[in-house]
Amino acid sequence: MCLSVRLMALGLLSLAQVWLQSGTVVAQNEVVREVLKNGVTILVQENHSMPVVTIRIYIRAGSIHEGEFLGSGISHFVEHTISKGTKTRSEQEIDRAVEEMGNASNAYTTLDHTCYYITTASQYFGRALDVLSDYVINPTFPVEQVEKEKGVILREIIMGEDDPGRVLGKALYRARYLRHPARHPVIGYRDELERLTREDLVTYHKRLYVPDNIVAVVAGDVKAEEAKEKLEKAFGEMQQRAAPQMALEAEPPVMGPRREIVEKPVNATYLAVGFPGVSLSDPDLYPLDTLAIILGRGTSSRLYRRLRETEQLVDGITAYSVTPAYGPGYLEILATLPPKNQDAAERVVREELEKIKEGGATEEEIAKAKRILVSDHVFMQETIEGQAAQIGTDQLLAGDPDFSRRYIERIDRVTAQDVQRVAREYLNADKLCLAAVRPPTAGETITVEKPAERETKRFVMDNGMVVLLHENHATPTVSVVAAFPGGVRFETEANNGISNLTANLLVKGTKQRSAVEIAEFVDSLGARLSPVSGRNSIGCSLEVLAQDFEAGLGLLKEVLFEPTFPEDEVEKEKRLTLTAMEQRKDSPFFIAGRLLSENYFTHHPYRLDPMGSESSVPALTREAIVRFHETHCVPNDMALAIFGDLDPVRAQEEVEHIFGRLPAGNPEQASPPPQEPPPSTREILGQKPGIEQTVIFMGMPGSRLDDEDIYVLDVLDAVLSGASVPGGRLHNRLRGERLVYVVHAYNSPGIEPGMFLIYAATEPGLEEKVRTAIREEIERLRSAEVPGEELERGKRMCISSFEIARQSNMSQAQTVAYDELYGLGYDRYLHYPERIEEVTASQVLEAARKHLDLEHTIIAAVRPSASK
Repeated sequence: MCLSVRLMALGLLSLAQVWLQSGTVVAQNEVVREVLKNGVTILVQENHSMPVVTIRIYIRAGSIHEGEFLGSGISHFVEHTISKGTKTRSEQEIDRAVEEMGNASNAYTTLDHTCYYITTASQYFGRALDVLSDYVINPTFPVEQVEKEKGVILREIIMGEDDPGRVLGKALYRARYLRHPARHPVIGYRDELERLTREDLVTYHKRLYVPDNIVAVVAGDVKAEEAKEKLEKAFGEMQQRAAPQMALEAEPPVMGPRREIVEKPVNATYLAVGFPGVSLSDPDLYPLDTLAIILGRGTSSRLYRRLRETEQLVDGITAYSVTPAYGPGYLEILATLPPKNQDAAERVVREELEKIKEGGATEEEIAKAKRILVSDHVFMQETIEGQAAQIGTDQLLAGDPDFSRRYIERIDRVTAQDVQRVAREYLNADKLCLAAVRPPTAGETITVEKPAERETKRFVMDNGMVVLLHENHATPTVSVVAAFPGGVRFETEANNGISNLTANLLVKGTKQRSAVEIAEFVDSLGARLSPVSGRNSIGCSLEVLAQDFEAGLGLLKEVLFEPTFPEDEVEKEKRLTLTAMEQRKDSPFFIAGRLLSENYFTHHPYRLDPMGSESSVPALTREAIVRFHETHCVPNDMALAIFGDLDPVRAQEEVEHIFGRLPAGNPEQASPPPQEPPPSTREILGQKPGIEQTVIFMGMPGSRLDDEDIYVLDVLDAVLSGASVPGGRLHNRLRGERLVYVVHAYNSPGIEPGMFLIYAATEPGLEEKVRTAIREEIERLRSAEVPGEELERGKRMCISSFEIARQSNMSQAQTVAYDELYGLGYDRYLHYPERIEEVTASQVLEAARKHLDLEHTIIAAVRPSASK
């Protein structure tokens, strides 16, 4: 049955109807746009679904605009130092104000722009805008801060050399661009960066941070007119100055194939294959984006099916089209694969490209691609941050805050003939630009007042399944989370990894559909179906457009309760798991984290790797997987959370229709795990060749999920390291003393006691200073109560982070499903703010003395090998 017939049979809407339906959500909150007299563009979008507001300030100042500073990374350097003081605020005052508003503030720099943003509770909107605009417009660039941040960025450059993905990206740009400034990394080169002075930053800021280059966006729980007034007050006094006209060196046409190979001590090959493409204003943008999705987006895409599923040459593969505003981009294919498969993988990629050039795409493939693009757009708007980012970049790069809507309309007009035409025109083997990061080859050298919460409806079906329904019409999407007890808590060393393997195999075949048919159906809906398995649970999540809820729910029931676990898929998934386990060893953070877990937990199954071990995974059999599934994935041991644009009455009827006839099962009860004694303090060292940093993890006694002090630990974490984003005592001290690039702490609770962790990345030679500083900050927390102002700041960070994190339907569904599964109460999250507000300084002190126990701490460190 072709896709169009199948969609009609399911009662699904056409692409245009999908867009019109999703557009109604946006239409209720039109974007208000105004250009101030001095040239600043302001955009406001009201959204009162959550008591949250996002402010984003975009500057048309990216690394391609650096002129005489090209290659130095000065755009990124300005971003790092801009908030270190203004004419009226010190760095400490800025940091304190941001922390008090939740600390959800950050910035980023790209090739063509820089963005500064903050998300906070809507009651802090005025203050947040005042602080953010002040340091963007009026930075003083203190000399000592300039030198400090230069050191931080130099360490960031070094850290980037340990990330195969970053190294690959740089290599691809070198292959793609010979003259255009996009050839140079955004972060810059070490030598060029070291030459920059404070005066250079001042010059660059004065030149490019001008009204014509600024787009200021506000989205969320604000009134448009009031927001406009505040934006005009914040930016209206800027002196009118035109942005400088900067001629970018033109890139010559690609006249022949180019290859850029980087050899590093890695376990996998990271491959990028690119072809010259088009810019954002080119009409071929739309068929090229469609072509990229057909080639490599989703598990039913051509490249994924052939290279990963059929021939098993790669572990992962994707494709996308890059269409910048500054000039022609490229269509890129990315893959991760065993080194021995590179030649074969390149050959098969070429074969698949020739097939689509000669035979074109099917109408079914075109329809799926369009569906995915609509789905991407709708899900982008689930959060306030996503809405602000979309309208801001639309305005900055396309000159039209409504560009995304017009984009979808033009995608809707793409035909199979368009796709074949651009495939023939752009997928030219003579213009191929290939980059790879691979292991060394022998003999070869290469270079608030809150809106009322809607009630979550809970009901239990006759078979024991607990269902949680929550109505939210902010976007036309529905997120579903199905969770069962599982994970490593039910595993032994002998069958370690069985939960993860079982989860991954759920989508590899059911009684009604093969793995390919499941993938095609998911992609045809523009949906996202994701098996999950961790320490305490196993399950699957689904994100789908609201109109496709019933179809998606039916598929979810199939994969959860009717999987067939085909023998060939079992063997394939085992091989892929072993390869993925090997690839993780390319990350020093992963190595340090594993060393910590397996040495902190010596008896409890939390010591086990959720993915399994190199000895246990090969021994897992289909029969064992079937038994595991039969005793864990049963209705009477399941929590099903459904959040989104739904009618609760109809949704309940649909759930009962689909799941109600399932019989109850006999769930496996986990044996009480061995009690884990507190560890004796010791250090475990690991080495990794070729890295430039030392990564340190520290593990201390943690809490249970149902412990009363779990809220206290959240506040303690906020004081210590800034809650969900960098901040707090550790960040301020260690970054301030130029000892680390990154440092953070977090509580990792479990059904049984987990760990409280602190991690840091530093230069070799600074490890002892870092550990000493961390120990001193811990002793400070253990020795005296946190001052009242700092305590209140920590609480506000927790509450703002909590509100921001639960904006999407999926995040809320996950929280509710797991809280219900673990017996914590499905509505526990509603009480989080009040429980945080109840935390006292004496409780934080008590928790610090109990959990930040340096007498029972495991330290795991991964250093560069002596012989690099």
